[in-house]
Amino acid sequence: TCALPISAMVVDPNDRSGNTVYLGTIGGLYKTTNGGRTVHNITEGKVPREAVGAIAVDPHNPKLLYLGTGVSIFTLSDDAAGTGVYVSRNGGKTWTRPKANTHGYGTNAVTVDPSNGDVFVGTTYGLWRSTDRGHSFQRVKLPHHAPYGLGNWVPSIAINPFNPREVTVDVGFAF
Repeated sequence: TCALPISAMVVDPNDRSGNTVYLGTIGGLYKTTNGGRTVHNITEGKVPREAVGAIAVDPHNPKLLYLGTGVSIFTLSDDAAGTGVYVSRNGGKTWTRPKANTHGYGTNAVTVDPSNGDVFVGTTYGLWRSTDRGHSFQRVKLPHHAPYGLGNWVPSIAINPFNPREVTVDVGFAF
């Protein structure tokens, strides 16, 4: 069972029944394949920092998982620091941390572009992108239209399903 508060959740888009769900907590990533009747931790002992801020499943490959560590909901109160993104290519059996990784106290969002597999990650230190299915991440430079800049906290990311080249991010300052 999972008695910890859930900080992130995603339904596996490859499971038409909707019963396969990943639940991120400060204590790890849990998985259910039966709609929540039973859950089990799939990161325990496999990821050094188990606080999960965001997760994503590749829409074309259910074994390709992206785990963003660090929970940064309340800007350092009751949060847990992370160590970037971890990738599993075998459904959570093993995890690797890309050498060129994201930066930030916590990971707020992970989104996979269904048209080309690019991965976008929003952290407390900006927007990051992988064009090689999580083998490496680079920071995306965001425009600064406001007088004081846009800030660097990216809590959400949306990809236009009708125009995948259009990526919208929520950007601001943490207070």
